[in-house]
Amino acid sequence: MPFTHGQVSTALTKKLGFGTAHSDHQTFELVVDGKVIAATKISHKARGRDIGNGLLGVMARQCNVGGKTFRGAVACTVGPEAFVAECLATLVDG
Repeated sequence: MPFTHGQVSTALTKKLGFGTAHSDHQTFELVVDGKVIAATKISHKARGRDIGNGLLGVMARQCNVGGKTFRGAVACTVGPEAFVAECLATLVDG
């Protein structure tokens, strides 16, 4: 199920606590204990467009979580604690 640029951006920043930076892309980083544990980006050209399942999967891998967790976080069925826990677990097992 695709999500809009706004849905993904809002979920990353407001729900999950990612910080942002702007360059040729909108960059999102999740920092825990002073370390970046997840990072992804969205093209500025995507604004107003849907982000399909393929790209959502790429973003999930960049954030060190599974596609189901990433999509669940955007859809508000996975909380920030579970998202961060999976990121950290993936980094440790990694």
